[in-house]
Amino acid sequence: MSTSEFGNVSWVYFVAGAYVLVVVVLLGLAVNSLGRYRRARQALNDEGFSDDKS
Repeated sequence: MSTSEFGNVSWVYFVAGAYVLVVVVLLGLAVNSLGRYRRARQALNDEGFSDDKS
């Protein structure tokens, strides 16, 4: 394990890894939600529903 004058610092890697994992999961959820929104909007437009004010 890595040690320094502050003692065992493996917890730093654990915490940093946890933050990285959370960020990756949240980005994945955001991208997935955006894709689902775009597909739903396109499907509504294909069926004749539109939010255009014409």
